[in-house]
Amino acid sequence: MTSAVRTRSLWLASPFVAVAVLAIAVEVYAHRNPRNYLALRPVAEYGPTFAVALAVPVLLALAVLVAAPPGSFRTVTAWVLVALVLPVGCVGGLADPLVAAERQVRSSTTATRSSDGRWEVVIVGYTYHSDSDGYLDEFVLRSRAGWLSREAPRPLAFIWHSSHQVQVEVVRVEIPAPGAIELHTSDGAVHRTTFDPAGLAIADRFEQCGDEGQFICP
Repeated sequence: MTSAVRTRSLWLASPFVAVAVLAIAVEVYAHRNPRNYLALRPVAEYGPTFAVALAVPVLLALAVLVAAPPGSFRTVTAWVLVALVLPVGCVGGLADPLVAAERQVRSSTTATRSSDGRWEVVIVGYTYHSDSDGYLDEFVLRSRAGWLSREAPRPLAFIWHSSHQVQVEVVRVEIPAPGAIELHTSDGAVHRTTFDPAGLAIADRFEQCGDEGQFICP
């Protein structure tokens, strides 16, 4: 293989390598998601992750076939990379029911928004296969910035609803001022906390307390 042909082969193979590296980088960042960008949540789900895991060996095999000179090294390396698809597919197939067995989102509703429209509190409801008689509501603080919208590092409040107990309810949520949140509960109490508008870190997290979850405590 002449130098010119070698250079051309490397140039032709580079898009396959670039796409593989970029796909891996995006998936790793989406799973870490250090700033909790909402737009990255779908990328980190099972389907896209599994698709990238299957595609990367194939892309690298194509790069080898294009860039490497004819011979046993090219053939063996390409076949080894393609063969990785089988164990990856098996692991992904086994992981799918395990992922599906986790809690499932039942609803997502906006509880309140700030007067300037920059922040909102969303109630995300979850059901659990292990407990069909109840469900969990998480109150989460989010910024509203289009593709750059983010979620607070931890929920504002957890409320478990059960058919066996009469428990406290959050009847209203307010953001009365920048960096302030109020939770109004069915027992007439008002729970106040603050948050960092830049990082969305919340000072207090509320959850049910008391023998039967009849109160909310920080």
